Amino acid sequence: MTSESRIGRHFLRLAVFVLAGGIALTSVAQDKPGPPALDSESWDLFRRVFGMILKDYVDPKAPREIIRGALEGAAAAAGPESAYISPEELAA
Repeated sequence: MTSESRIGRHFLRLAVFVLAGGIALTSVAQDKPGPPALDSESWDLFRRVFGMILKDYVDPKAPREIIRGALEGAAAAAGPESAYISPEELAA
């Protein structure tokens, strides 16, 4: 098994873990309104920017590198108590 497929499996496990945790927290806090669903306009914007970076950025970037940066930024935007933990960091 390649290192990349192992990383992919760890990433999938992390995503499932985060999703399961979110579902569990949602069921505990039923009286609090949940976050609004991300609308298609926001996803379209993300896809357009992602594509522009891949196509036009001065230094070529791997898609995985761009996604990781987006995840780190999303976690940082959530607040100082939040952080994205990559599959590599999780395995260490």
